[in-house]
Amino acid sequence: MTTLVIGSGLIGSQVARILAERGDKPVLMDRAAQPHAIGQIVDLGKVTLIAGDVLQPLSIIDAVRTHDVTKIVHTAANPLLTLGAQKEPHAAINLNIMGTANVLEAARVTGLKRVVVSSSSVLNHYLEGGSDNGDFGREEAFPRPTTFYAATKQAVESLGLNYAKWCGIEFAGLRYGAVFRTWSGAGGGGPSNIMRNAMHDALAGNEATIPPGSMEWVYSRDAARGKRKGAQVWGMGTTCAPRE
Repeated sequence: MTTLVIGSGLIGSQVARILAERGDKPVLMDRAAQPHAIGQIVDLGKVTLIAGDVLQPLSIIDAVRTHDVTKIVHTAANPLLTLGAQKEPHAAINLNIMGTANVLEAARVTGLKRVVVSSSSVLNHYLEGGSDNGDFGREEAFPRPTTFYAATKQAVESLGLNYAKWCGIEFAGLRYGAVFRTWSGAGGGGPSNIMRNAMHDALAGNEATIPPGSMEWVYSRDAARGKRKGAQVWGMGTTCAPRE
């Protein structure tokens, strides 16, 4: 029984670390893994690091079957999240929506029952509308996403809930705030870079600043704990027989 962790960034590496500390040997899959940065979070000898791409569904299926995977934790997302999606909307739509659809379909085809994905707290903030007193059928009854990234995450949640309803896959989508941690590799995300710069300034005796306004900051290990608990989710939905 193995957990496939897709995406080896801040959250994925921390999920792998928590699983390894529990005595498991998770499979960590990434299209372009950064072993040096990952190794600063989790002992690479305690995980199986493989190459794979959520936009190549056969690579997901191959990983599930080769490593006797029983559940998937999907953490891959477009670079720079909201800012990145506003700059490159098609790439974000393709990776976030089609990538997640490929993960869910791979689970259905292989008969795998448990999938946990990263959603986002943007769905609590980047919305507008919701007038007409919520009257069903009215054009503006429900709020709608106001960014490309939020729109992809709404689609991800809707897809997962329908796979749960119609295909018997246990699905959980976790809405994170701004996840941060030190990261020595490329990327790392806006929140991590903001926190890193603030700490560097403070240690240098300079004024440390963060963006004005309220923001929910989440340490990556805490986000990973939520992911692991999500991997223990409940059964839900009806059964849809996997294809051979």
